[in-house]
Amino acid sequence: MPDLPANIDRTLLDDANHVVSDVPCVRCKYNLRTLPADGCCPECAEPVSGSICRAELAGADPVWLKRVSGALAVMTIGSLSVLGAPILAAGLPCIAPFFFIPLIGMLFLVSRDPRERGTTEGITARRLLFWGAYISILFAGVWTIAVCGEAFNDNEYYMNPLLRWLSSPGGLITSASWFLGVLPALLLAYVRYLAQRAEEMSLACWFKVLHWLHALFIVFSIAFLLLVRTPIVLSESLGYASIGTWIGLHGTFVVASVRLAAAIDRKFIPSPQAEDAP
Repeated sequence: MPDLPANIDRTLLDDANHVVSDVPCVRCKYNLRTLPADGCCPECAEPVSGSICRAELAGADPVWLKRVSGALAVMTIGSLSVLGAPILAAGLPCIAPFFFIPLIGMLFLVSRDPRERGTTEGITARRLLFWGAYISILFAGVWTIAVCGEAFNDNEYYMNPLLRWLSSPGGLITSASWFLGVLPALLLAYVRYLAQRAEEMSLACWFKVLHWLHALFIVFSIAFLLLVRTPIVLSESLGYASIGTWIGLHGTFVVASVRLAAAIDRKFIPSPQAEDAP
């Protein structure tokens, strides 16, 4: 029998290397139970071994890995630009376009690995973030038109009902809930999954901690909005706690993302010298 991939999940095989669990084919979802590990799916001819490999990045497409590593770098720059937005606001009439930087990185991050062998949970996280990124681009585009239109004293944008709604309290609450609540949660879930696939369990723990830090930020922010009319000491304390948590969230995400990108480059992307070697 030919050698099986090193990252094969042996718990799915018996002593004769036949599949003993209900494992779906990664291409057509055919049940591969009883088939030999070195065989092929009878429906689509996909190798069985590809469907019973663990989800490590060792078997991922190298081009996709470079794209993910670059996307993490772009998102790091995006996080820094979001942190620097209040400073930029002092010298620029409209800072809305800066928020597109992390969204562009996110679009590359959620591209599909041609050799995707992830868990159902991980694939679902990628798909949710994929649609979340496109919804965010739409939100950000409309928001940019509204904010920049107001910044340049162009009152024509008020003619559009959608832009008028976005500038209303309800529109601002909706967009803030999406960008500060839903989207970061989707992103953290997927990046944590990537860290697990890269076998960087310490980084996966970091991203899990970031989930809790993000939840803490939401709690502080809601409490600040609800208690803004309370004594100034309490409201200011909640405001500072919310801002501090937000800065800590972004700062930790930047450090963890840089470390994850470096780990992917070091462990899974061949160096040019290795590619040129005979």
